[in-house]
Amino acid sequence: FSGDSIISWNARIDQFDIVLADYMLPVLSIHDASRETMGVAQIAIDRIGDIQQSTSNVGFFFMDMMTLLPGHSETATALLGQVVGNSDEMYLVPGLIGALYISFGIVGVIAFYALAGFALQRLWISYQRSGNAKTFSLAIVAVIYLIQMTYRGIPKPMYIAAAVIVIYCFGSSRKISAQGSTEASGEE
Repeated sequence: FSGDSIISWNARIDQFDIVLADYMLPVLSIHDASRETMGVAQIAIDRIGDIQQSTSNVGFFFMDMMTLLPGHSETATALLGQVVGNSDEMYLVPGLIGALYISFGIVGVIAFYALAGFALQRLWISYQRSGNAKTFSLAIVAVIYLIQMTYRGIPKPMYIAAAVIVIYCFGSSRKISAQGSTEASGEE
């Protein structure tokens, strides 16, 4: 079993006798990504003392957000490259469950997913009651980010930028619709 056959889709179909291979491609890529992050997380948890020693008071989970502040330049993925991969040139991701466990233990994992589930439930109920396209859009963006974070694991500054853009777009659409209704009533 060579490395080339792992990358080759046709070789994997033959090796594992995959039925309905055309339908398995999306599932297989998610499976591969999950296995990678689980492996990194397992080694990181085994070496949690080294990680905690290197994060000082910042906390592993929020290290990437701290890069926005002056004097903080090391990211969590770079730290994992050093601790797990023994390389300064490697960047590794533990997945959301691994990152939460490293920082907050099992309580952090359960609390995060309980809060995320509650927030998504509230968004969905709000959408079902109002039928508002903005609420639906917000729910879809939240689900996409939750899926992406489950694989990527560590909150990145780009998440703040995306939230600001969505909020700005919602605010702008209110102003535009308010101006449109004022202009429409003035024409009558």
